[in-house]
Amino acid sequence: MRHVQLIHWNSTEGELRAGQLRVAGYEVAYRVLDNSADLRELWENPPVAIVIDLGRLPAQGRDLAILLRRRKATRHVPLVFVDGDGEKTARIGDVLPDAIHTTWAQIR
Repeated sequence: MRHVQLIHWNSTEGELRAGQLRVAGYEVAYRVLDNSADLRELWENPPVAIVIDLGRLPAQGRDLAILLRRRKATRHVPLVFVDGDGEKTARIGDVLPDAIHTTWAQIR
């Protein structure tokens, strides 16, 4: 089964969010990305979707999403942004108009 990749910048909260996605029926890959080997793994084994939590470090989430869009292997993988400040996420939508934005309450 193919998986959903969760990107979150806090390991404790990220584990909770990964559990929430699993309860919703998704197979989830999660760990805090901290080096280029983690990104290389994403490109070598692209998920069916990438969920990026914008509740913490929204600029890093945006930058990572732009990087993912530039790579051939992940260019067409759906991006799902979750939570974050409305004004900041609106600006991200200007840069990545094909991305979906939702909340953790509506993640299903």
